[in-house]
Amino acid sequence: MREEPVKLTYLDFKILNEKWSTYKVEDGTILKARVLMVSYASVENPKPNQANFMFAMHTVYGVESPNEIRGTPDATNFTSSELLNDLEPGERGPKI
Repeated sequence: MREEPVKLTYLDFKILNEKWSTYKVEDGTILKARVLMVSYASVENPKPNQANFMFAMHTVYGVESPNEIRGTPDATNFTSSELLNDLEPGERGPKI
């Protein structure tokens, strides 16, 4: 039996408040994280025990490191396969 795809009606929304979660580590680096709602939709004709609304989220991260702990930037350009080869076994992502 094939399930019918969920039909959605996307709704506009206004962001009232989205604050950053900020963490300062002992070397002075500040780590920031924030969850953003990207889209919001109502489900047309939801089945029993099915959600009436759906939303998509995205998490944004930032790092602010003090100048005194920064090293010289590495100007080397790596290919995606070189980067994937350096991952630990079992941590490989999707093929690029």
